[in-house]
Amino acid sequence: MNTYKIYKLNQSVKDLLEQYPEIKEKIITLQPKNVYFTKQLECLFENNDGVSDFIEYKLKQRKDYLRNKNIHIIKN
Repeated sequence: MNTYKIYKLNQSVKDLLEQYPEIKEKIITLQPKNVYFTKQLECLFENNDGVSDFIEYKLKQRKDYLRNKNIHIIKN
């Protein structure tokens, strides 16, 4: 099962990525391997509090969505 973390870019980083789009591909492929690396990544992104709650709220509105503890299922 894949786990995803959603980030919102800082405006300064967003402007930088528009100027240098190849950097975006490098950032997408980064994997946090330790706390220091994770803290570095957090410097690129804004606080995303509430995003997970919003996604969960939207998922619960779907008729094809089921949740069993920490397992999320979307029937196709």
